[in-house]
Amino acid sequence: MTKSTLPKPIIIDLPYQSIDDKAEIEKAFVEQLGYETLSAVERETLHYIFDYPTVYVVHSKKRNQHTLRPEYTVYVGETNNIRSRTMQHLREDPKTRVDWKKFQENLQSDTRSVWQYVIGNPHFNKSLTLDVENRLMHYLLGSDAVKNLNNRRTNAQGDYYTQDEFSQIFSDIWLELNRQDPELFPAEEIIRDSALFKASPFHQLSDDQIAAEESIMDALSEALAGSGDSADSGLSRLIFVQGVAGTGKTVLLSHLFYRIATEMDINGRINDEDDEDILETDSSLKISKEDRRKAYILVNHNQQMHVYNQIASKLGLQKHFGEVALKPSQFINRFSEKTASNRAIADKPRGKADVVLVDEAHLLLTQGDQGYSGKNMLHDLLRRAKVVIAVFDPNQILQTSQRWSEEDQDMLFPQQAESDVQKLLLAIAGSWSDLCH
Repeated sequence: MTKSTLPKPIIIDLPYQSIDDKAEIEKAFVEQLGYETLSAVERETLHYIFDYPTVYVVHSKKRNQHTLRPEYTVYVGETNNIRSRTMQHLREDPKTRVDWKKFQENLQSDTRSVWQYVIGNPHFNKSLTLDVENRLMHYLLGSDAVKNLNNRRTNAQGDYYTQDEFSQIFSDIWLELNRQDPELFPAEEIIRDSALFKASPFHQLSDDQIAAEESIMDALSEALAGSGDSADSGLSRLIFVQGVAGTGKTVLLSHLFYRIATEMDINGRINDEDDEDILETDSSLKISKEDRRKAYILVNHNQQMHVYNQIASKLGLQKHFGEVALKPSQFINRFSEKTASNRAIADKPRGKADVVLVDEAHLLLTQGDQGYSGKNMLHDLLRRAKVVIAVFDPNQILQTSQRWSEEDQDMLFPQQAESDVQKLLLAIAGSWSDLCH
């Protein structure tokens, strides 16, 4: 089927509690189409909303008291039964989930304060709706108006029967959403220029990137398996990802960060279930925040650190800037003993984080400066984490304070069997390969 003959999306925006209100539904559909009334044929198209798989975007809007700009809280999902899913979110989820409790509180104060876009298409199937859901998360992360963006996982799909239609179907969906609410859904070119879009964990990974990610997740599961405290023995795991610019290191790291923070429990078990209908009904598959491993993402670059802070805050991975996304020196100071004047002692670690991901590790210092009193940042990170995942481009080491001496390399990559650092080295050179366990 050619692009010009693909069916257009059916999108209605309803007050959230109006999913069974026929008058409200028809009113919303009339407004979308720009007609005064619906014909019998047009009413029949609502079949694709209520009897087909759909994607939905629940949203509430407030004005920032200082800037007066709109700020949205958004939840994106997909389902095979929009009526049943809406009732689940309204009645059950507020009991156990903070995001839905907040929506419920808004509804109690104003029944029209929470709305829901329901998106249908005659060509929707399960894989296609999962791809649309994932792409909506990707785009909405880059929307300046979105303050909180909620979902449970990334689920970009592989090949499937109608995969070749996805790009055009999604573009049509976003164009219509932009027409209905340009504040929440900016033009595609604005989204694609966003730094958050470029570093988003919702990029679709290539087959090689997926293979590399799974190697890393397997290594993490092995390193963190057991009681949850077994990695406190002093043995740290270093996973080094090397590659030149443009090989997808930052995208991979962002994807890993989101997966670890949302899918990995304290025993290293990974829940990567991609069927929201199952997750919503089977509580045994859910991992509570209390049972998750805590991951930190570090970068010694102010602009990129700000981007990671925005991503972590929007996705609910931190309440305040600097909790899980910070500079390496800040992390080292946080996990160090302090002097009487509260200055961190780099040679005296205190506590161990579960997982630390380091972007642009070639920017890490190999000598002290005003904010760092140690001798090698990566070595000090390893003393404060059970697993460190570091990505770097050796061709971008420009400053003397970032150059690695033979002593630095021997300390981090020792050959002795009794080494206190285990390593997994991945190299990127157009493709990814597992070089060394």
